[in-house]
Amino acid sequence: STDLVVQDGIIVAVGEGVGHDSAFKIDTSGLWAIPGLIDIHMHVCSEPYQLGVIESVQEDEAISLRRSLRNLYEALNSGITTIRDAGSMQARGLHVKRAVESGVVVGPTVYSCGDIITYPRGHMADYGVEVRGKREIEQAIRRNIAIGADYIKVTSDPEDNEAKGR
Repeated sequence: STDLVVQDGIIVAVGEGVGHDSAFKIDTSGLWAIPGLIDIHMHVCSEPYQLGVIESVQEDEAISLRRSLRNLYEALNSGITTIRDAGSMQARGLHVKRAVESGVVVGPTVYSCGDIITYPRGHMADYGVEVRGKREIEQAIRRNIAIGADYIKVTSDPEDNEAKGR
């Protein structure tokens, strides 16, 4: 038998005899313990496989935030302890991140990009912000940093021949 010691939700020791005699014990015979998984591309407030892109863009903010609760629940139940929100309408993923961090919502750790940055009519333009030129790109990046984005997501589509020059 192997002991697994957890303190404040973090595994701090694994091995025979590392647990305290007074510790709460659970029989885990036949079970496995694995590290938390990371989903590096999740749209926490809407998933294309749940809705079409048009329906997702038109969805009410309250509904998309409620959808995020289900997505967080499903992620945790699947062993995912960290997610990277790859973009959501009006930077809603940052609201979800703050709700998890403050303990209002139970969920995996969330890293969010804020608004997706793209060129006019570019990939994910309906979800993010369209920029034209260096000044607008810099403004969009600064805005994302100011609202708490963990990283910057810029999209392009190398197959989009019409995008050249936009």
